[in-house]
Amino acid sequence: ISVTPGATTTYTATITSAVGCTSSTTASQVVNPLPTPTINPTTPICAGSSATLTATGGGTYAWNTGATTATTTVTPGATTTYTVTVTSAAGCTSSTTATQVVNPLPTPTANNTGPYCAGATIQLNSSTGSATDDWTGPGGYVQNNMQNPTRPTSTVAMSGVYTVTVTNASGCSATATTTVVVNALPTASINPTTPICIGASATLTATGGGTYAWNTGA
Repeated sequence: ISVTPGATTTYTATITSAVGCTSSTTASQVVNPLPTPTINPTTPICAGSSATLTATGGGTYAWNTGATTATTTVTPGATTTYTVTVTSAAGCTSSTTATQVVNPLPTPTANNTGPYCAGATIQLNSSTGSATDDWTGPGGYVQNNMQNPTRPTSTVAMSGVYTVTVTNASGCSATATTTVVVNALPTASINPTTPICIGASATLTATGGGTYAWNTGA
């Protein structure tokens, strides 16, 4: 006979000979319990980060990633379900799964309205929806924790690379950069003048630039 006991069970067989004589015997079928595997609860991670999964409940472990240790480190690019198969000392197996949630990174952009002249105020812009951003630049801290769909921020012009770090509602961060160009002011001068008499003319010569605009309209 074929039996499928749920626990260790004793079976009795009564045998009758061709002449009607009977005899009985018993056999105990041992049933080993299945392991009860578990995987530690996981917390969401940001894309590009790693998570540590730990399984319990058995003697040996086999993950669908190929790992064969109780603890394994994974770096999924998107939300992924992992399976571990646990084998007990008696050779019985059981499996369980855990889903590792992966939150996407923000995709910030950064730009400025330059080029600028020395002493001007620059405007930096980023666009990332409802996230917050922190700006740093050549002079260090610029603007912290702004939250506005268009995200403009202003600061005194300084040449160099400005970096915005954007953090979304899931706590995931990413950066974008923009390069600010600040041009030096021209050094304007007018040639030394000498006194003249009323009715005479004087010639004034300016230097230091590419184009010139006098208060006379010249």
